[in-house]
Order: sequence, then structure tokens, then C-alpha cells
Amino acid sequence: DIWKSWGDQNHPGVPEVKLPNVVFDSEILTLYVVDIKVELHQSHIHTNGHLTVYLPNEYILFAGDAVEDNIPVVTEFEEEDIQTHLDNLTKLSKLKIEKVFPCHCSLNKIQEGGFDKSIIQANIQYVQRLIEKTQDGSKMEDFEWFLGDYKKDINIWDPYRGIHNLNLQSMLKLYGTKSK
Repeated sequence: DIWKSWGDQNHPGVPEVKLPNVVFDSEILTLYVVDIKVELHQSHIHTNGHLTVYLPNEYILFAGDAVEDNIPVVTEFEEEDIQTHLDNLTKLSKLKIEKVFPCHCSLNKIQEGGFDKSIIQANIQYVQRLIEKTQDGSKMEDFEWFLGDYKKDINIWDPYRGIHNLNLQSMLKLYGTKSK
């Protein structure tokens, strides 16, 4: 509903949820789809129990909601979750990746072959800046500053300004601020 309220009439929603019939406790589960090696990586990014799909022989990461264009959602997190979020993004950034396909991004970007792995670093930088600036109270209104060096590589999509404000509110609840 939030996407429709922000004008995204194309967000398909999920018509029917299918429960998993395979569970695993390790960080990585390796499967083969015919002769394609598929690794499912558990990560506490976006939500607990989130999975990313990595094709190590093709260097492709299907990131789901773990990596987003243009900013990640970090609402409803506890303080330790933020560090886990950053740690797991850092783990993903160390994989050999040539293409990243997040769930939320421009359809044109997908048709062009996805993102390079710098989008992962962009998400890391955003969360680090979010923590830093909510703690010191500066530049909080400057959405594009939070995007940092990567704003030229990502799409600044207007509804994410609202997500950014929700992220700021969440960080302020966790860390407070020293007003400048």
C-alpha cells in the first residue's frame, strides 16, 4: 500500500505466499539447478532471514531487498541490527560480482544488465552516513549528500525521499542526536 500511496501503480504486490519447503541453518546453502551452481546466502539485511541468490560461476548476485537503488530501508531495526546489516553488506561486497540485480530499481537498469557491485558500497556508505549524521545532527535534510559519491550511478527516485525520512526517524530513535 505504501508504494501505491507514493504513486507506484506498477508495484505488483504478492498475490499468494508460498511457504518454503527447505530450510537451512548455515550461512550458505549450495544448490544446483541442472548444471548451474546456486548459492543462497543468509543475511540479516532488510529483514531477518533474508536470502540473496549468488551464481558464483556467472558472478551474478540477485540481491532481493538486501541492496537497493537508491537507498536501503533500515526502519524497525535495533542498534545491533544496523551493525549486522553493515557486516552482511560488507560480506556481499567481497564476493566476486559483475552484475547485481536488486528488487527495487529501474526496469531500464535491469534491461541494461543490472548494476556493478559498486551499488553494494553505495548502500554501505548510505547507512554509515545515516548513523554518523543522526548522531551529530548535521546535513540531515540533504538527501543527496547521503547518497555520497554514488549518486551519479543510481536513480534518485522520489518515493525514496520518504523512505529516507523514515530511516532518519528510526536512527534518531536508536542514536538520538547532538544538535548543531
